[in-house]
Amino acid sequence: MAYAVTHIIAGILGAELISKFVIKKEIPFRYYVLSGVAGLLPDIDVLFYPIAKRFLDLVGEPLFSIKIKKIFFISISLYSLIVGEL
Repeated sequence: MAYAVTHIIAGILGAELISKFVIKKEIPFRYYVLSGVAGLLPDIDVLFYPIAKRFLDLVGEPLFSIKIKKIFFISISLYSLIVGEL
């Protein structure tokens, strides 16, 4: 659980640094909440691992974690290339 909390804090801290030094104005509270949730996204595979292990017969947790993160980051990259605003 410490890693999940660290990801949330890093996301909120990143939003604070961007608001202070890049945008140079205060951002609404909902953006801090969204950045905390976005920081938690790398840990989302913990929820899907038991289901995938049962139905897909996965052997190791790191393998599943790496696959999910690759799929996630590839989809975000493709979205940013298509939309061009991320």
